Amino acid sequence: MKVHVMKRTIIMSVLACLVALPAAAADIEVKQDKKKFDTKAVSASVGDDIVFKNNDKVAHNVHSSNNGHRFDLGLQRPGESARLNLSTPGEFMVRCAIHPKMKVKVSVK
Repeated sequence: MKVHVMKRTIIMSVLACLVALPAAAADIEVKQDKKKFDTKAVSASVGDDIVFKNNDKVAHNVHSSNNGHRFDLGLQRPGESARLNLSTPGEFMVRCAIHPKMKVKVSVK
């Protein structure tokens, strides 16, 4: 009987630890093609990364000038990717500095 109780205690302890672990960060891919992003909005969690993949035949420059979310990922040539780590919660717009009509809204929780 003691062995059964001990096994159950160990199993319950392991399960409690697994539930307490934070969720693993995710990579969210946003593709660029025909001078547009493949989505109009992205929802993510703090710690996730957005990977901007240029599938277009022209270069792009992904950036944001919103307060609290200012960044410039620089020039991305066709076939290149750029990674943005989402370290701060909030909402902001991401645009292409070369093609101003390109935009995607990012919500980070």
